[in-house]
Amino acid sequence: MTDVKKEKVCTSMDEFTEKAPAIEDQMESIAGRRREQGHCVFENDGKEHNLNLVDELSRREYSISGMCQTCQDRMFEEPRPYEDM
Repeated sequence: MTDVKKEKVCTSMDEFTEKAPAIEDQMESIAGRRREQGHCVFENDGKEHNLNLVDELSRREYSISGMCQTCQDRMFEEPRPYEDM
């Protein structure tokens, strides 16, 4: 029997996944701020942000990226068909 190392995933907003410092720096350069509990990394964009994460997948994404539900919805929105554009 082999041991399978499970990824440590946040199940609440209490902790973020561990990242190498270079990755944290890169994320900060993209988002404009570091991940911080109770905040969205994009909250300085002047738009409304919602930290009421709707499901486990959203909580996992927050633990990885620091994006609130609003930003996740925008980022992962289904593309519209070309005819609708």
